[in-house]
Amino acid sequence: TNYGGLAHSRDGGVTWTKDRKARWRNSPLARRSFQLGAFARDSDWVYLFGTPNGRAGAVSLARVSPASVGDLDAYLYWTGSGWSDRVRNAIPVCDGPAGEVSVAYHRGLECWLMVHLDDAGGRIVLRAAEAPTGPWGEGRTLVSGADHPALYGGFMHPHALDGNEIYFTMSQWIPYNSYLLRAELART
Repeated sequence: TNYGGLAHSRDGGVTWTKDRKARWRNSPLARRSFQLGAFARDSDWVYLFGTPNGRAGAVSLARVSPASVGDLDAYLYWTGSGWSDRVRNAIPVCDGPAGEVSVAYHRGLECWLMVHLDDAGGRIVLRAAEAPTGPWGEGRTLVSGADHPALYGGFMHPHALDGNEIYFTMSQWIPYNSYLLRAELART
């Protein structure tokens, strides 16, 4: 990627505008985080979980007030011990390989969940943490590529986060299709 960026709609999603000022530029060697991202929200902040381009990077974290999502100067980046206004100070909150990240607070389990593709391991994994900053647990396999070859995705459905389960999408290259899956969860 050349950059990761934001787009907005003022007509309910009929048309979209890319904001040229709301871009996280990539480096010449394509190593910067926040090229692909997942947004999640709590009562105070909007969190951005970002990865480098591709499906092999670690996951870094930024936060911003809900009113300032489109203002890159308002973002704060997790350093491992606090928040910095400099993106270069961001350190990963969980190791990769992680692609196609999805994060949400699960009200039923009272914890944060992250679902992502582990492309190298051929699986979609689930991680949990008490806070967006972690520590994030080891990835547990939700779907294996041995059972579902050429899989990718793993995006949680935002309206199913209050019981003892999650719903998430999984796609496959062959057959080129997407599926809705359910996983029952238990607090450990």
